[in-house]
Amino acid sequence: MKDFCGKECQIGDTVVFNEPYYKGLVKGEIVKFTPTGVRIKYHLHGNPEYYERDTYVYEGQFVKVEEQC
Repeated sequence: MKDFCGKECQIGDTVVFNEPYYKGLVKGEIVKFTPTGVRIKYHLHGNPEYYERDTYVYEGQFVKVEEQC
């Protein structure tokens, strides 16, 4: 599976994507591949104080993070 920039991704990679129903970017982790996209685990609004969620994102709608930020 490839990200927006064409980089190959694997389970456990850190990625940045648009959180469903909100504006802005959120950092998450790939937990599963599907035929057309990926399932990403993340914290609501990117804040570790909030509970953990997961969402489905289509291929090319996320960017792999090379360095921890």
